[in-house]
Amino acid sequence: FNQTLVSGTAVADIFNGNTLLTENRSANTSKNASRTFNSTAGIDLYLSKKTTLTVSGRVSDQTAANRVGSLLDIFDGTLQQTGRQDFTGIYRDKPFNYTAGLQLLHQIDTAGKQWSADLDYSAYRYRPGQYNTTLNQDASGTLLNTQNVFIDEARTLQVFGARADYVHPVNGGKIETGLKSSYVKTNNNSTYYNQLGGQNIPEPALSNENINTENINAAYINLNKQFGKLAVQVGLRTEQTNLTGQELQQNAAIAQHYLTLFPT
Repeated sequence: FNQTLVSGTAVADIFNGNTLLTENRSANTSKNASRTFNSTAGIDLYLSKKTTLTVSGRVSDQTAANRVGSLLDIFDGTLQQTGRQDFTGIYRDKPFNYTAGLQLLHQIDTAGKQWSADLDYSAYRYRPGQYNTTLNQDASGTLLNTQNVFIDEARTLQVFGARADYVHPVNGGKIETGLKSSYVKTNNNSTYYNQLGGQNIPEPALSNENINTENINAAYINLNKQFGKLAVQVGLRTEQTNLTGQELQQNAAIAQHYLTLFPT
């Protein structure tokens, strides 16, 4: 459990050349509280004397809350007060994420020849909600209007990974080769509401939802060789990248596909 309280003041002057146009004086406070529970587990299964299967996982459950306050006094160029703005923002979230993994390792011989395979999956989920209240007053403190806003956000991130590697010793060195593939998908949905009469009225122009994916497929080979005191390595890695993005509110989409070589 963690809790912090921060406060401070700020002055902002806006000039046109050497002429003061406005001055804003604000007193700000921020209070944060969070609680986190983490659990981790793993087990090694010896399928044979040369083969090991490792299973692992992690779960994280959090609760977060943040309250921000700002009292802003507004002055004109003669430092006469023209208004006041009282802002309060309340942010709440309950993040949850977990990771699961499998690793299979097989040692072919005692000289170092071996192969391995890995599978991983991770998921991150957030559902923050932000409540903003703004009170606008004139110089005498008379309330002019009140703005109440609620921003409902949902964010998810999924990560898949697979990998296979092979190591083959040679005289005074070794050859390493392998394949790797990853897939990442993110979904961000932010809905903006004006709160009027106790009702949430959506504002589509200020809302957005987008889905993005990234897929990378890679292959590599490395050769390592020892010549006395000199160690030499040469290798090549190639990556195929596929990117897509969709903005659902505007019905817009992009896609990129390319191949890259990385010599060593």
